[in-house]
Amino acid sequence: MGLMINPNYFHRVSSRNKKIIHLLKWLVALFIIWHCFWYVHYRYGSRLYYSKEEIRHIVETIRNAPAYSDSFYIIYDQLYKGRHETISRRYLKEMVNNPMFHENVLDGNFQLLAAGSLTKLKIYYKKASVCLAFRISEEVSPEECFNYVMYDNYTRYCKAHKLNTDTALADGEGIIRFLAAHDKSMFYRGNETKLNHKTDSLNAILCRLKTQQLQ
Repeated sequence: MGLMINPNYFHRVSSRNKKIIHLLKWLVALFIIWHCFWYVHYRYGSRLYYSKEEIRHIVETIRNAPAYSDSFYIIYDQLYKGRHETISRRYLKEMVNNPMFHENVLDGNFQLLAAGSLTKLKIYYKKASVCLAFRISEEVSPEECFNYVMYDNYTRYCKAHKLNTDTALADGEGIIRFLAAHDKSMFYRGNETKLNHKTDSLNAILCRLKTQQLQ
């Protein structure tokens, strides 16, 4: 006796597949709408939290931060990435790579770091800092924000370690030591051994890169 197949079987399978495809289309549409909503909120939402005067003051503060020597930028770019990254580029990159991401994945972007350090609202509402970062990105570059963040960190670093702000970055070793401690100055003030280890680690990275360039 041959295998009997219910004639309605393929119809039911086809109908079920159509429902799944229809559901997937709705999920994709909702995903796009969800991201578009938050992107528009971040892009234009700063007016909900800040006045024009506050934004103008923040932009001027960032622009007034001093620049550093060419050696400082060269060493930093060899050790780290992200100095030239805009907040919008980070957002779009994370949206593609990690569609369900939270605002925390934007941490480390210098436009966001500068915005966060210049507003008290970050204590209560992280989205306010993100909105501010998008707003100031229209007027200040990532490099300017980098200068401001590093200047703020450098001031804390010199104060914590009782260093002269005019000479602490006079040579490569001073630059590397600062970069090792710049975001945790108070922590490393009481942990010189750990700071030395991290400084040695950064020096080793630079030596390895130099060796690779010579080969």
